Amino acid sequence: MKEFRDGKIPVPRKKGRDVDISELTKAGGKWVLDGYLIGIFLSPFDVHTQRAPVAGAVETVGHWQNKNVLLAPMWWRIFLERLRGRSADQFSRYPHILENERTVMAIKGRDFPGHVVVVLIADKTVNQLTSLVKEGEAVEKGQRIAKIGFKGSQVDVIIPRIPGLKVLVKTGDRVKAGETVLASY
Repeated sequence: MKEFRDGKIPVPRKKGRDVDISELTKAGGKWVLDGYLIGIFLSPFDVHTQRAPVAGAVETVGHWQNKNVLLAPMWWRIFLERLRGRSADQFSRYPHILENERTVMAIKGRDFPGHVVVVLIADKTVNQLTSLVKEGEAVEKGQRIAKIGFKGSQVDVIIPRIPGLKVLVKTGDRVKAGETVLASY
């Protein structure tokens, strides 16, 4: 989990530069400029179905095709860092993650002020990112909204910083689709 302000995701200065949120979403910072980025790495053993983090309306579904690079070295690095009790930064060590194919969904919360953005990032071995919802469609919290074909990828959830919001997960936590609550409001 990374906290960010003014659309800039901080990375260790020793390793690189701040990452602009628009590099991740491919759509500028129009939804969330101050907030939290929760990166969820999906190994080949994880469920590759994504669920709506909030109830609301799907405002945008965008897809950006690109030549994907293999994310497996990043998974192994993160796994080994977890075993050592440390966290690994995917942006500073693996800047190419910003170029992989992605599908971006912005959901305007019904009982939540602002947008929550879900970013699906494909690995080289992934053959399909599929949105199960369309722009303008209403979704319920926990509803299936997307799936990633084959195995191996990453999902980033971007949540705005608002009074009363508490992020419940931390770097290194293992999350389960439909079970783990990322944040409460």
